[in-house]
Amino acid sequence: MEYFISILPWLVVAVCIFGEAFFAMSELAIITANRIRLEEAARNGNSAAQRVIWFRDQPERLFGTT
Repeated sequence: MEYFISILPWLVVAVCIFGEAFFAMSELAIITANRIRLEEAARNGNSAAQRVIWFRDQPERLFGTT
């Protein structure tokens, strides 16, 4: 039990770092996505493409991890 208590802070830090990295990468992917392909996919009914376009049009809702 003593070992777990000593390693717990490091686990929490690692989880926080990986969470930050995930969200930063997802923001980068949205920003660098090809707008023409996104618009075409949205016209074909792709709901994920519609969400990405919505986020790109409203960047104040997107940038929250940095």
